[in-house]
This record gives sequence, structure tokens and C-alpha cells, in this order.
Amino acid sequence: MIAQKPQQTNDKGVSTWGYVGYDLLYAIPIIGTIFMIIYAFDDSNVARRNYTRSRFIPFLLWGLLIAGALTFALVIYISRGGRQLVADNAIVALLSTPPRHSSVLYLIHD
Repeated sequence: MIAQKPQQTNDKGVSTWGYVGYDLLYAIPIIGTIFMIIYAFDDSNVARRNYTRSRFIPFLLWGLLIAGALTFALVIYISRGGRQLVADNAIVALLSTPPRHSSVLYLIHD
């Protein structure tokens, strides 16, 4: 049998304060996102890479969810011909209806 050389890993570990520092770094709007992308694909420290990926995946999922919601809202807006989605008159009509019960207070808009 040939003796194999032990594989060297780049797993230096990250201290507790290191994780706090990365959280603070990732909280900076544009710079944090840039560092998150860089560290998610960097192999120099496996623990940092895995931690960054655990933060980056939900970041991407929320971004996709928000982009989908905005796209849906834009499609609805365009399909209605760019009109106002909620008419002001509908709110006034709801508020100016006569009360069904005398104990309910309704605000009537002039």
C-alpha cells in the first residue's frame, strides 16, 4: 500500500467575533452584497465560504420573491391600462353608506 499524504484543507475556522464582523459587513447595503458574492465563491476559508453561502441563499430567494411581486404588480398595472388601481370614490362610497346599526359610528367624507 502506498501511504497517502494527508489532504490539506482550507478550514481555518471562524471565531464568534468573526461571525459578528461578517454580519456587520453584510449589513452594509452595496458593499456587503459585493463581499457576500466574493466570499460565497472564495475557497481560501471553507468556514467563511459556507457561512456566507448560508446568508447568500436566503438573500437571493428574497430578491427573487420581491422581483416576482414587482413584476406581477407591473403586469396588473399595465393590463389595467395604467389606471389607478384603487379608486378614491370607492373609499368615499364605503364611508358614506348609512349605518346598519345605530351603535356603529361611521365617518362620512364630504
